[in-house]
Amino acid sequence: MKTKICFHGGKSFDAIGSDFSKLKKKDSIIRADVTDAWYDPHPDIGKIISKDLNWFIKNSPPTQSDGLIKTISEIRKIPIENILIGGGSSDLMFQLFPAVLKKDDELIILDPMYGEYEHILKHVIGVRISKIKQDRKDNFKISIEKILEKVTAKTKMIILVNPNNPTGQYLKRKDMLQLLSKIPKKVSLCIDETYIDYIGKKESLEREVDKHINLIIIKSMSKVYGLSGVRVAYLATSKVMVSKLKVLSPPWSIGLIGQIAGVIALNNENYYEQKIAETKMINQFAIEKILKIPGLRPIKSAANFILIELPSHLSAEKICMNLESKGVFIRNPQSQSTQLDNFIRISIKDKKTTNRILSELKKEIQ
Repeated sequence: MKTKICFHGGKSFDAIGSDFSKLKKKDSIIRADVTDAWYDPHPDIGKIISKDLNWFIKNSPPTQSDGLIKTISEIRKIPIENILIGGGSSDLMFQLFPAVLKKDDELIILDPMYGEYEHILKHVIGVRISKIKQDRKDNFKISIEKILEKVTAKTKMIILVNPNNPTGQYLKRKDMLQLLSKIPKKVSLCIDETYIDYIGKKESLEREVDKHINLIIIKSMSKVYGLSGVRVAYLATSKVMVSKLKVLSPPWSIGLIGQIAGVIALNNENYYEQKIAETKMINQFAIEKILKIPGLRPIKSAANFILIELPSHLSAEKICMNLESKGVFIRNPQSQSTQLDNFIRISIKDKKTTNRILSELKKEIQ
């Protein structure tokens, strides 16, 4: 029997070579099918690591990433006992959910939403999933009322991505706190805040985890800090839950380069705030340009990607394939929801690259 895996973006590596045999092509390929940061990580990261690269490659890292955890605690104002680190958010998901859920538990998720959640819940654990379909006519706006309507006596957990991927829609901090206050304490609220910094660090609920035993925050450092290649993430939740999960967490879950990069990045927040501001400007530039392409309907996004509805006569699959032949990779998000059968998603890159993506897209539409 073929093993089921979740489909992600990253098809662009077909052009580069998953065995890295065609790395010279990397600079000619536009990887707008993944939501990695378009900008480089803080300059000190490359400077410090490149200086002693061989030493960092051949030496084992601190076993439990204590220095990284301490830095997360100090910068993000979360007690150390409430933090668990992992090699990317998916690593943390595969530690968390099998540990706290069992087959036939009832869970609530959004539709559309980042596909890895449905994959692990359905194919790895086998829980019962209740989906909240966001209305495409309302730009997939997230509704607290619809979430609360889905909660039953059997509900074990609600999982949200905020801002949501692939729609870019989000709930404000005050709305999230309202939701948290209205659900029963036995229902866990798990929020993936990978893109939260694009709307502001103050919108995060990560500092609330010590006050709410049923709150779980998953935070990747890939998309904002430019660390996708070194896989750094953390989970913030109650001390009781962290203590339970640490037993299942492997040693050396983040490599030495990842730990160093994470510490440096967290200590240079001003640099990233500037890059987030630039990303917002490019996002607005892209929206304005897409609106000038007849037939396209962009959905305003709070994150570093834009979901675009195509005219009904066009095929998202065909458009993606045609752009791939030109070295431009964008995402067909249909695997994330049946509602996205004629949508595409582009990731924000630097202004020049974003302009090229949209110029090539315009040619396909006309």
